[in-house]
Amino acid sequence: MPALTVTLTTHGTVYNLWTLIKATFPNADGACRELNLLGDPGNGAAKIFVGGNNVSSSNFGVQLIASQSQTYRSNLNNVSLGNKGVVSDTDGSKLDVEWSYA
Repeated sequence: MPALTVTLTTHGTVYNLWTLIKATFPNADGACRELNLLGDPGNGAAKIFVGGNNVSSSNFGVQLIASQSQTYRSNLNNVSLGNKGVVSDTDGSKLDVEWSYA
């Protein structure tokens, strides 16, 4: 299962999850079977918001705090990475990302 930690450098900036992954794993597919997102334990009180590419602190699907996780699963390779956006309310927040293919 590939994994990496990404830093959301600037609060309020929407980052596309697939773009973040491809910066380290250029051959990564745009969809996977399982996706695990974890608010890095060192984030303190920072909040990370996960949603579509128009995600914001008031328009999100999931809010992650330090050590909190969210898992997306499918029987097929159809958990989209390209349609997931993340944004933080604090500069330098870290998001731990793991994903797997069929």
